[in-house]
Amino acid sequence: MKNITLLIIIISSFTGCKKWLDVQPSDQIVDKELFSESLGFRHSLNGVYIQAAGKDLFGKNLSWGLNTAYSQEYAAGKMGTEQYLAYEFDKTNAGSQAIIDGIWSRAYNNIANCNKLLKEIESLPESGFMAGRSERNLIMGEAIAMRALMHFEMLRLYAPAPAKEPNGKYLPYVNTYPAKLNPPIATTAVIDQITADLEKAQSLVAENDTIVNSSGLSAKLPSQIAGLGNGSPLTAFFTFRMHRLNYAAIHGLLARVYLYAGNYVKAKQEAKYLYENFGPHGRLKWWEFTSEFNATTGSVNRYSKLANDILFAAYDADLITNLAASNQGSYRLSPDVSEWFPASDRDFRSGFISEAQTDNETQKGKITDKWLESRAIQAEVKAQNTIVPVLRMSEVYYIYSETLFREGQKTEALEVLNQVRNARGKLSTFSQTDEESYYQELLAEYRREFINEGQTFFAYKRMQRNLMRGTQTIVLDNRFVLPIPQNEQIF
Repeated sequence: MKNITLLIIIISSFTGCKKWLDVQPSDQIVDKELFSESLGFRHSLNGVYIQAAGKDLFGKNLSWGLNTAYSQEYAAGKMGTEQYLAYEFDKTNAGSQAIIDGIWSRAYNNIANCNKLLKEIESLPESGFMAGRSERNLIMGEAIAMRALMHFEMLRLYAPAPAKEPNGKYLPYVNTYPAKLNPPIATTAVIDQITADLEKAQSLVAENDTIVNSSGLSAKLPSQIAGLGNGSPLTAFFTFRMHRLNYAAIHGLLARVYLYAGNYVKAKQEAKYLYENFGPHGRLKWWEFTSEFNATTGSVNRYSKLANDILFAAYDADLITNLAASNQGSYRLSPDVSEWFPASDRDFRSGFISEAQTDNETQKGKITDKWLESRAIQAEVKAQNTIVPVLRMSEVYYIYSETLFREGQKTEALEVLNQVRNARGKLSTFSQTDEESYYQELLAEYRREFINEGQTFFAYKRMQRNLMRGTQTIVLDNRFVLPIPQNEQIF
């Protein structure tokens, strides 16, 4: 690493590190070089993010792949073989087992890399980092937050929802390196460790994100997604905060985790904090909802991923190439999409649903423009080609609305829900206050907002509500719990 320039180090932070991630880092010579100075820790942290953006995790299966197939968002017979197996809940096929094993092993390998970084950073004092304490804390905080996020994704896939089985033992929580033996612990215990990690992480990144380098977030989308005005390669590490587990994103993850666990008091607390401070209706307004003009104007410069309110997105410089290699463009949306976006109800998100341009009758159907390449010149528009949305401010609004509703503050709950609906172009105001109507509309919003992003399925699983495939009811039973891989003894 001493033989390459600082500029290449920063660039490789977003495009390299793959050899380092092939195996769990353990070679003592590599360790000495990699962790002897702060640049090595920057490089290692960015390697963790690169791994999380791979096809086993957010780059495919935790977004438009397996999770979207589980959500019943694709048309039968018009998706990849791997996704069709998930769509049909086939977990015994060799192809299915490869996906299931791949998600698990890649996530826990990522966790091991986080733990390795955290172990090594103990020996390098604050003075060894270019930005001192705030940089050291930032790197530690992000590694801890990624460790928590990986465990949470595994919990949501490989265990029943807490509402159904809170004390079942399905997976371990690994927070040491090396980890010799980690037996599975109760779901409630896993959640306790996830939230403890996230609480610690947000306190560690706070100084950088709210004081020292606050412009990385406060300058809104141009800085968050494209790092504009970052100056030298040395300072580039402190920009592109949308691609990193930043202060607001960690609060948002806490809201998501607490809601999933059924801790509505703390979920509301986290969501309210973001809503009142950083959201479009908050005091600072560091995030905003993409305007209708930016979302709908032209075919080239449209913000097809509605990036302005994304709190955290996985970054993959090769995303467009990888999507093409996976033939994602041939996938077709469920015929039910017309019910999700009824023509009588104005919603500019429906403008991202279009007819596939093909002369092949078997390939006709609707697609989402989210994964089409943008040929825009404007940096923050073109940068959407490299991101996979993982957490949005809109979800924070949904969480805040739901927790308000659960407390009986129905007027306030509907106000928050309608703020997202209206921001997405709806002219109507949802006003029904009975429980069934409210949750039906809330889940409809999840459908419209997170189409092909892999989040909708978890809302149904958390609430133990059945999915629909046309007129067929899909009961959320153990079909939606992935089996623990046979080679789980990798720890």
